[in-house]
Amino acid sequence: MTASISPDQNTQCFHCALEIAPSIHIHISVLGEKRAMCCAGCASVAEAIVSADLESYYRHRTDKPQQGELLIPEELRALKLYDHPEIQKTFVHNIGEHTQTASLILEGVTCAACVWLNQQHLSKLEGVLSAEINYSTLKAVVTWDERTIQLSDILEAIRLIGYQAHPYDPAQRQHILEKTRKQTLKYLGIAGVFGMQVMGLAISLYFDDGTMDAGIKLLLHRASLILTLPVIFYAARPFFKGATHDLKNRRFGMDTPVSLGISLAFTASVWAVITQTGEIYFDSVCMFTFLLLGARYLEITARKRAADSADIVSQVKPTLARRLNADGQIEILPALELKVGDHALVHAGDTVPADGTIIEGESSLDESILTGESAPKIKTVPASVIGGSINIDSPITIEITRTGGKTVLSGIQRLLDEAQQSKPAIAQFADRIAGGFVLAIISLATVTGIYWFNQSPEHWLAPTIAVLIVSCPCALSLATPASITAAVGRLMKQGVIISNKTALDALHKLDVIFFDKTGTLTEGKLALQTHTLLDLRFKDSHLAICSVIEQHSEHPAAHAFISHPTKKTAHAVQNIAGKGLIASVDNEIYYLGTAAHIQAQTGFVLDTSVLSKQAQLTQVILANDQNIIAVYGLSDAIKPDSAKLIKWLKQHHIQPIMLTGDNLTTAQKIAADIGIDTVYADQLPADKLAMMKAYQQGQYATNHAQQIVGMVGDGVNDAAVLAGADCAIATQGAAVLASAGSDVLLLTPKLSAIQTAIETAQKTQRIIKQNLIWAVTYNLLAIPAAAMDFVPPWAAAIGMSLSSLLVVLNALRLRRA
Repeated sequence: MTASISPDQNTQCFHCALEIAPSIHIHISVLGEKRAMCCAGCASVAEAIVSADLESYYRHRTDKPQQGELLIPEELRALKLYDHPEIQKTFVHNIGEHTQTASLILEGVTCAACVWLNQQHLSKLEGVLSAEINYSTLKAVVTWDERTIQLSDILEAIRLIGYQAHPYDPAQRQHILEKTRKQTLKYLGIAGVFGMQVMGLAISLYFDDGTMDAGIKLLLHRASLILTLPVIFYAARPFFKGATHDLKNRRFGMDTPVSLGISLAFTASVWAVITQTGEIYFDSVCMFTFLLLGARYLEITARKRAADSADIVSQVKPTLARRLNADGQIEILPALELKVGDHALVHAGDTVPADGTIIEGESSLDESILTGESAPKIKTVPASVIGGSINIDSPITIEITRTGGKTVLSGIQRLLDEAQQSKPAIAQFADRIAGGFVLAIISLATVTGIYWFNQSPEHWLAPTIAVLIVSCPCALSLATPASITAAVGRLMKQGVIISNKTALDALHKLDVIFFDKTGTLTEGKLALQTHTLLDLRFKDSHLAICSVIEQHSEHPAAHAFISHPTKKTAHAVQNIAGKGLIASVDNEIYYLGTAAHIQAQTGFVLDTSVLSKQAQLTQVILANDQNIIAVYGLSDAIKPDSAKLIKWLKQHHIQPIMLTGDNLTTAQKIAADIGIDTVYADQLPADKLAMMKAYQQGQYATNHAQQIVGMVGDGVNDAAVLAGADCAIATQGAAVLASAGSDVLLLTPKLSAIQTAIETAQKTQRIIKQNLIWAVTYNLLAIPAAAMDFVPPWAAAIGMSLSSLLVVLNALRLRRA
């Protein structure tokens, strides 16, 4: 809507009642008439009120304040509060310089068409970058450019099409679902009570052998009409309300054919009572209203169970904290008000309020929500603790390092939100089908009615109603979100985070999995087993030099050296990924790393007799510009479940391959111990990426077909190859660069979690396909049967109800661990 500018004789602003300057001629259409405005500001506010469908404000107001901004209705004012940074920090996250994302919960969504409408409506808003809605959880993840649009504009746009949106919160979702459940139960009760009375009267009519007095029959018909009125005007209200929303927004949702069916049956029955000719369908109206409400009630309950499993992170978010003030006093405040640097006291049994570092005390903490590990971990100064974990034994004092949206728990929640919006290709195809499904059903019902009216004018209504009622596009659209939500929740409980929309789709198709060695198949805690000193001048200093240099490395080999005490410092450190380091210590240049690294930097080649002494160990060499100083042999323990995972992969025709930067002898020994047959050693990051691409292109496949390749790694040197994988899996404790490019994050040290992830992905795909096949098969069989008058309206209602419910219950099987 735009303001119209034209000459006007009015002297008072319709919006704020101030006098209008003679030179200003601004009009806004309000309540069906052109209204004069005193300025562009009042015109803008009035426009917002009209656009928000709040014109009744002007009809009911009793006074006209002298400030235009005071005239903004409370509903719009409340929405504007969501633009405040302090309010947004609890649920809005910055994912770019001007890009924000938020999780919202939608009220009023009753079917797949509601989801489609909201997604399409939001996606068309200027500044909205993406909008994904999960039908199962009613959660909407919206991303927008704050330079173009504000959150309040998005919330208002949702409200304009008849829905309500709030910041997503498990408690709020519980409240909304519980409110909907109770209201549906009331509708169900009314439909049941009055429907039983109508059915009782109908039984008398069914057994009439033609001897019933016409007056008695008319009396029974009129009584049935009166008893059906509460069902039509109260119990069936959700269907009519949903259909009204759909038609207002020029869409056909699932409530549209249902409402048409109920209205047709009721109207025809009323006409039959008035004219005393034709069939009476009051009993059918009451029955399928009751059945449809019963199915909706059960569906709400089942969807709530599915959503609960995916809300596991939100349910443990800390609410209160005990902050220690400068004078040592304890202040109890909301956890969200903590700031970085604050000191917080965590009593035994309390939830850690935010990410931090222990500065006083020792206790064991339950981190099962994050790792899936039930055994508590002992933590002492200066261990890191994660917000949401539970303190078990004794009080600890922590210094807060991350709060709000920057905590580990918030990061995991964002990953879960994204994963729950995922849709495999088969599901996207189903959504496209569901989009025009209702219109096709209405068209088919029209054709059915015309056909039967020509064939048997007295019998056209029953098959027409059956066609409208029996169809079920909701089953098509529920098939994917219900399954994905249940799968993501199950994996979260096992310590596996799905961090990419395509991960579940890729996991079930894997042909090959590459494994890094150190820290992935092994514990990643390399220990110094032996060393050979070649330059005796460094007898007392070589380990100190290694220690100070390795402090600048994230490679697992660094931990074998940094524990050695030293007062030395390293300068001008260069970290060459996959090779080693170069640094200046005491004004002398040192080289530390692989034999290839030493040769490339100095030209020195180590004697094979020295290398052979440590052939089955990971070798690290220290050198300077004069000669090689020492050779170190490191070893690493194999993870207990590595061999079991490799055996399982082989049994399921997924080829495991070791891809490591370590030497060939060491790599082959580890591979042999755990059952890996193919090993690529001495691989630089670029070599690893090239090898992966070769497998993806099918160069190593017997039929030369392209292969789906996964990669499991943890280090900085794995970042590039993880980014190039079809499915990247970062292990627990992975470097930031490695985890940032991953599709799956393991929060547990157990490699068996990879097996769990693959099995869950495979089962998810099976269940999605089962649901889609069932939904399509049911509709292909039921709709023609109804059109041919093989399905009475009451049976159509049962079939439609059970179809949606079966899809949700089948998806809930994924919750089983």
